[in-house]
Amino acid sequence: MARTSDAEQDPGDNSRAWSSLLALRPAVALIVVWLTTAGHTASFREMGAARGWITSQGYALHSIYLLAISITLVAAPHVAGKLGSYASVLAGLTLLAVGSLINGLLLHADESVLCFSRALAGIGSGLVIYAAPRILRPGHENQVVWAGIVLPASGPIVIAYATQSYGWSSWGGAFLFEALMAVLALGLMLSISHPLDKDRMQEGGSNPPRMPAYLPLAIVSALAVWHVMHWGQLYGWLEDPSIVAALVVISVTLSVILWMVWPQWDPMLVLEGLPRLGLIVYGGFVQYFNSSDMGVYGGLLLNFSPVMRAWLIWSLPVGSAAALAAGRVLWPTRSPGYGGAALGLGVLAGGMALSHWNTLNWPFWSVLNTVEFNWFAAPQHWQLAPARFLMGFGSGMVLLSMTTRASTDPVREAKIRPFLQVAQFTGGALSIGALATALLVLHQLEYSYVADRGYIQSVEQDARRTQLAESLAPSGEAQSLRKADVLLFRAVNYEADNLVFADIYGGFLVASLTLAVPCAVFALTRYIRAPA
Repeated sequence: MARTSDAEQDPGDNSRAWSSLLALRPAVALIVVWLTTAGHTASFREMGAARGWITSQGYALHSIYLLAISITLVAAPHVAGKLGSYASVLAGLTLLAVGSLINGLLLHADESVLCFSRALAGIGSGLVIYAAPRILRPGHENQVVWAGIVLPASGPIVIAYATQSYGWSSWGGAFLFEALMAVLALGLMLSISHPLDKDRMQEGGSNPPRMPAYLPLAIVSALAVWHVMHWGQLYGWLEDPSIVAALVVISVTLSVILWMVWPQWDPMLVLEGLPRLGLIVYGGFVQYFNSSDMGVYGGLLLNFSPVMRAWLIWSLPVGSAAALAAGRVLWPTRSPGYGGAALGLGVLAGGMALSHWNTLNWPFWSVLNTVEFNWFAAPQHWQLAPARFLMGFGSGMVLLSMTTRASTDPVREAKIRPFLQVAQFTGGALSIGALATALLVLHQLEYSYVADRGYIQSVEQDARRTQLAESLAPSGEAQSLRKADVLLFRAVNYEADNLVFADIYGGFLVASLTLAVPCAVFALTRYIRAPA
């Protein structure tokens, strides 16, 4: 492949346009990686069915991938300082391709092997996310921020359509397509002969940033959190020695990490940094939770194919893009700050309230739906789209507001900014564990309620049974009452799952409003106190 330089400029108009296009090759690598941060979940339902896994097991592959990205972003400044940003991107894309190939080809390997390969891919992705922007020409900073807000939710859509178009009906096709994208991006990167590189070591140059001393403890803590998130409920929490041991490890490692970093903190660093990082954790939590939950919803309640499930997600990245556009219009010269975060959280709460209302008020007990189809009705694409647009707008505005905000003290900002993306991916990983645990815990609670409905709401239950029997009798059903009982029994699981999602939306509604109030108060107070 011919190699071209990013450092050379030709005065001709056509040459300048071509040179500008070639300069965006690192952006291709960045786009590929951001799409993979949620894209492979497009076929997780098929993977779970093929392997006999429940959601908690299958989604463990996704959370360990996000945790690996988060941990790698902590170490990436040291790695890039040693190798250079260009070499880090090449290494990252190679690891992503290798890890994805293992997942895509060894479909029935042991779960530990598949988790290891996902962690390998996550390490590679973390290197690219850190290093690729550092070999882009100046002037693309906004686009880098936007990529991290819009592209994750777009991943399942792109990969679901691509795998179906190429006839990869197997669940391994999503991983193979990720590997193919990584290889293509690697080829583009190798075509650069003299890349711009902010971290390339020059003779007599400064030393690279030191590897954080707490990193080994952070890795151990992350693995323990991962184990608790996905196997805590399955193993009975404190009844299982491995869960107890993991909780002890989490407590000890986090305490030691806090002891190690505490001398480097000052009160203003805590006051400025923790609220920003906390809101970004929540923004990442919402972003990745709602990019993944439709894979469960579309498979559990609607029996949709990967493409149809991806269609349930489409309004989320549209909402995020709308948030970025609104930010440019409302705050053209400055960061939206906490006022923008309050706006985003309020819109997010509105989306969750609408989803909660739709879930509880949808007429899923329609007799025709229950009798004529071998599935049950639930809100689908266009019923979900408005609420999910608001979710995307809200989470996008929160991430935009806190990512573009900067401390008035450059030294303090230099300590906070490297952890913004770490917080986003940490929130994403925690959201996948929360999704897996919520499905298990809430299903048990709601199933207990629905299964006892005959006693709790006996009059309503008898009315439904009679209505079903009367609808079945004219069609020649010999034992219409017995068939009605069968349909009501089959509907118990469905209604329980429907109520699980209502509970989830209600929880997000309360959390969003709880965070919106202090953000709004803080922004309003600063506005009042600001000099005229």
